[in-house]
Amino acid sequence: GRFRSAMNLVPDDFPGVLRQRFEQTFAHLPNDSNPYVWQIFLQRYSGKEDGYPVYLQKKNAGKLQSNLANLHIERADILSWLRAQPANSLDLIALSNVLELTDTTYGAAILPELKRCARPGACIIVRSIFPPPGLAFKDDEGAIVYDASLSEECRSRDRSVFCSLIQVYRRQEGES
Repeated sequence: GRFRSAMNLVPDDFPGVLRQRFEQTFAHLPNDSNPYVWQIFLQRYSGKEDGYPVYLQKKNAGKLQSNLANLHIERADILSWLRAQPANSLDLIALSNVLELTDTTYGAAILPELKRCARPGACIIVRSIFPPPGLAFKDDEGAIVYDASLSEECRSRDRSVFCSLIQVYRRQEGES
């Protein structure tokens, strides 16, 4: 079928994967202000301004308020949604936990839509809980290219503990 069981995605060494994620989080990130760690263990935020997610910090309230008109929330299948978007209209596409429970044909169907919708220079971010078997997207035409250094930077800075497997792709100039 189109969707896979989550149990089939759990790697044999998932406890080791989780251990590595916790070590990364606790050893290399400031946990007194990590809102995700506070939520996991205490179901609340620390109360410190930098202990809230960026979108809840008072210093960002004005920026958020001025951009609310640009926020559009839709509930849709991502493939259908992408197909409805104009060409070259998106600067950022974030696929968080989108490809984990789908088969490879679904991801393959998304790729041409990413190439069509993403503006040159656009960033495409794929996040997952379970380790993917490889790159989420392999574009033989070179329009969508994996950015290894930005992917590693994002992974090293990510504070989420569980959804910290990140792949970043860039839409190249002039490719179709």
